[in-house]
Amino acid sequence: MDLVIQTPGQATGSMQSQRAEQKTRKGFFGGSALRLVSVLIAYKVFVVVLVLLNGQVWPDFFNVVSYKANFHWPEDKAAGLSERFTTWDGEHYLYLSQSGYEAGSASAAFYPLWPSLIGAGAKLLGGHDLIVALLLSNIFSLIACCLFHKLVKLRHTTQLADWATIFLLVYPGALFFQFAYTESLFFLLIILFFWGMAQRSMALVILAGLLLPMTRSVGLFCAVPLVVSNYLERRPWRDYVPLCAIAAGWFIYLLVMQVQTGNMFEGFAAQRHYIANGSISKLFDPIGFLTSLFRPLQMHGFLDSLFDRLFFASFIAALFILYRLNKVYFAYCIAVGLIPAIANSFMSYTRYLAVAFPVFIAIAQYFDAHERRYLRCTLAGVLFIIQVAFVFRHINFYWAG
Repeated sequence: MDLVIQTPGQATGSMQSQRAEQKTRKGFFGGSALRLVSVLIAYKVFVVVLVLLNGQVWPDFFNVVSYKANFHWPEDKAAGLSERFTTWDGEHYLYLSQSGYEAGSASAAFYPLWPSLIGAGAKLLGGHDLIVALLLSNIFSLIACCLFHKLVKLRHTTQLADWATIFLLVYPGALFFQFAYTESLFFLLIILFFWGMAQRSMALVILAGLLLPMTRSVGLFCAVPLVVSNYLERRPWRDYVPLCAIAAGWFIYLLVMQVQTGNMFEGFAAQRHYIANGSISKLFDPIGFLTSLFRPLQMHGFLDSLFDRLFFASFIAALFILYRLNKVYFAYCIAVGLIPAIANSFMSYTRYLAVAFPVFIAIAQYFDAHERRYLRCTLAGVLFIIQVAFVFRHINFYWAG
């Protein structure tokens, strides 16, 4: 057996190399799940503090005109602290959790699983639906972020998982993970869906696949990465069984609408109440899409947001990275990142992109190159500043997504 003899200088260099490698292996969160959870909780507390401080320090910043012009429940309810947590779609979900669907209502445009969970939790907590909604949203997103980090770490390095999680957290659309929106539930379910595929857990894929179409319209498109994954890996026919669960989830959604409104397509009809008038038929209107994309813009309006277009351009750039990195992730992002942009004429696009989680893996991958690493913190800082600005807009009933 040959012996390797190191000089003191070589030994020192070797030890430094090992320490550097160990530091990289531990990553930003120190390789500790507890530290990751602590950072996530601190981040969520920070958002809550922002809301409370805003209500105390700048009470007149709340857009009362916009509040009165849009849906709130009850209709004669005066704006107070709780309304800063339930602006825009949040009001619809709390209303649905108590009253259910009815024909002709604008609230029929929203999917039933999230308000059903709020309603069930409110019964256990004495009717405190807002508290339940905020607790569930924050718990779901915390679990989802931890699973996201673990999923990325499973296929990549700890450092890449750390930065993908950081970019996800500071992304402006991620602010909705702290409020009474469906983003947290959808994000948790889609991560469980991908985790089930990674671990060959048919039961988990079936359960998540059943619930996703009842959460948001794009939930139906979880079938796309499943089919692509099975095709690329030459999986047997039985691995396509979850497609039946996805179809069943969609059927349950239609059944709920039929029972409660008398029209299984009431959710689609309700889109007429919104200026985007979202429709899948827009996928077959390329001229309309280009007109929407290049319309005159303002900083962050409903249909003419500069930020929405900038994040869409970033999404397109990320697709090139994802195509080389992971074809299944690429297929998923085409479904949940491209279709909403077209079908909803870019309305709420910044928010919709938050659940296209592979985009943040692609960004972390791009900035993992040695010559770009110093730019990571700069980008994260800029995104976080924009997110804080969006939080202030959202809680004061100005448009944030």
